[in-house]
Amino acid sequence: MGAGQAKVIQESVAQLSQANISPSNEEFWKRFYSASLTQLDLLTHATTKELLKIRQNNTKNFAVLVVQLVARLRRVLSDKNTPNDLQEVMNAIRLLTRALPVAFEGSVNDGFEETLFWKNTIPGHINDTKISSTTSDATQAANQEGEDPIIPPAPVAEPEPTPFQKSFDSVLKSNKSIGRQLLDCLMSLLFFPGLTTVSFTESVEERSKLADIPLKYGWAPGVGVAQTAPYNSAGYLDSNRREILMCILCATSYSMYIPPSLVETAAKNRWLEELVTRRRASTNVLLYSMINVIIRYDPVGWGVPYNHSLFFDVPEQLMNTSVQLLNAVIEHRSVEASVSAPQPAVVAQASSYFSASNLFAVALSEITQTQEFEAVFKGVVRLLTNHVTANKTYLPGATKQITCHQEILAFFWQFIQVNRKFLDYILRRDDFVDVLFPIFHLIHEGRKDPAQLGLVHLGIFVLLFLSGEREFSITLNRALNKKILIDLPKFTGNYADYLVLVFIKIFIDGNKRLESLWECMLTIFANVSPYIKSLSLVTSMRLLKLFGSLSRRSFLLQRERNHRYVFFLLEAFNNLLQYQYEGNTFLVYAVISQRSFFFKLLELAKNPASALAESAPAADVSQEQISSQQTVPASNDPTPVAEGAAKVEHTTAAPIEHGLAAEPQFTPNMEWLGTWVPRLPLGTIVRFLNGIMPSIDSIVDGTASDQEKIVDYLRKTTLVGILPVPHPILIRHYAPNKQTQTWFNHFLWGVVYIRNSTETHVLKDTTPQLFLIR
Repeated sequence: MGAGQAKVIQESVAQLSQANISPSNEEFWKRFYSASLTQLDLLTHATTKELLKIRQNNTKNFAVLVVQLVARLRRVLSDKNTPNDLQEVMNAIRLLTRALPVAFEGSVNDGFEETLFWKNTIPGHINDTKISSTTSDATQAANQEGEDPIIPPAPVAEPEPTPFQKSFDSVLKSNKSIGRQLLDCLMSLLFFPGLTTVSFTESVEERSKLADIPLKYGWAPGVGVAQTAPYNSAGYLDSNRREILMCILCATSYSMYIPPSLVETAAKNRWLEELVTRRRASTNVLLYSMINVIIRYDPVGWGVPYNHSLFFDVPEQLMNTSVQLLNAVIEHRSVEASVSAPQPAVVAQASSYFSASNLFAVALSEITQTQEFEAVFKGVVRLLTNHVTANKTYLPGATKQITCHQEILAFFWQFIQVNRKFLDYILRRDDFVDVLFPIFHLIHEGRKDPAQLGLVHLGIFVLLFLSGEREFSITLNRALNKKILIDLPKFTGNYADYLVLVFIKIFIDGNKRLESLWECMLTIFANVSPYIKSLSLVTSMRLLKLFGSLSRRSFLLQRERNHRYVFFLLEAFNNLLQYQYEGNTFLVYAVISQRSFFFKLLELAKNPASALAESAPAADVSQEQISSQQTVPASNDPTPVAEGAAKVEHTTAAPIEHGLAAEPQFTPNMEWLGTWVPRLPLGTIVRFLNGIMPSIDSIVDGTASDQEKIVDYLRKTTLVGILPVPHPILIRHYAPNKQTQTWFNHFLWGVVYIRNSTETHVLKDTTPQLFLIR
């Protein structure tokens, strides 16, 4: 566009905030989506700040602008279109993408969003007014300024409305809300010939009769679309798809502009409700298209170094927007639960993880084909692994690194919850550990960075959910043959070692706000412990050092829930002794060498009152306290045996939402000690120690060879007659609750805001209320 045209759009934007413009002024309103406008023109002159200024200074003009843009989208669906028409539609979508977040800001206070989009009323400064395009500028100005209305002469007949005026009026007078009309248009335009797809074999009349768009028109082969289908893609098609998806994402971003206290009340996100509960012809094909765009994206391509620096990667932008919108629609839970309605068996099986009226989540749960599961699994592994390994090459920056790893992991978490068959499939795969490797890496690398704490929470929740499955625990016994790319002590072992060492690092030097995850991590370890066949010496010694720090009396008495950490570790040690003694000689050696920790707890169980007398402020768990120091056992400890093991009931474990509020000062007392000290499950370990120590004392001589002698002895001996009858295996399953659902919702929209205010700049200069931006 020339400099003259640029000046016209700049002046038009300024005029909107200064004077009322009649809705019938066709020449003026068409300037905002003229085919001669480029995307850069709109980004430069119709900025978020300018739109905010219009919304504040002239709400009525801003509302009319939105309605005019929606009317332009409606016209393209019913008319024969030229290339200029399609260009105008894309410009209207670009402007709507910026206008929608502006419309949402402050709507909780002034009701603008509700009035315009769901009541089809143009809000004004003084009174909300139901206006039409035939109202004159003078009449509108008089009404707004509080003057006597200008009454047109009665005999003069009103002129016949132009098609442009009729189009505007039809949006306001429709029996559908403007919000619904907008979503209907955008969903239809996602599969529109010449705009987002090449062509249809069916005629326009035949397409209008279809209940669902055929899946063959999906954007890429894969899930729901035959593998032999053509790759329905081109640069301009992918670009248009991304912009329409971004507009839908901005429409559904209303949640970001609601205070947290109102999210679950009347201010529920009606945009998402309308999108996920109302069936449209494009619902299923859109779901499959977004999934396929995500899982088929390969950031490496042909592997040519620095190839990503030579061109703008449109498929990556489409993938980024697709995974953000996909997460938002699957996560949404309807205002009214439809559990009373008849549900398919597959839906009932996972009803606690999603709303049965969410059509996208239901369709996701109904995917059953093995080849589709394989495509999803390989795509998720490829993308997560890329983020981990891209910067570990010999040539810095030679490999493209994706930035949507948080969204990919969120999609994986939702998929394994919603689709039980997919979960069963990946657990049976020989290469299932390929998805665990990047998850372990991500939670380790993000443990100190405040900006990555949400990712760490998400990774722990994924592992907590998986730990409820026996196959996951067995998989951890696979040998770790990959090169570890993070700062961990050198060890030779399996994925269970990797998992435990990463958890210990979070305990040692993780961010303070991750303390709410300690119980989740120990729950995971307790869940998998009955199936871990071996742990390395490094892992075992660090694990016992962690136990020593968490079982110190000063630490136990510092907070009301600190004793729970000891319970989980004791349960895990009991499981390893009872069920996996033969392969865990290093862990058994560590238990023997650090046996004083257990006997100190036994003393506490015998005399709880002594703990209150000796209580003192506890220091934080630190690297010094959890070192890899290996201690050679000393002489036999005469501490007597405690008979029996504590009985533990089967319960569910749900993650705790982390908070920043300071905890109240806790003062331990005998009543509190009486609730947990008698239940310490020390019987199995103390009985083992008292049974094995006489033999250990007879073979050690205080030399450097004692460790080897003890380990050799443990490999040859059994615990028959020493341990009690094995206790039942207790597995705690992840249970979704309101707190975790709220946290996940905030996490998803926080990621969307950060990505689209710093990368795409669509949400830049808007002010969300759902979370705090620092």
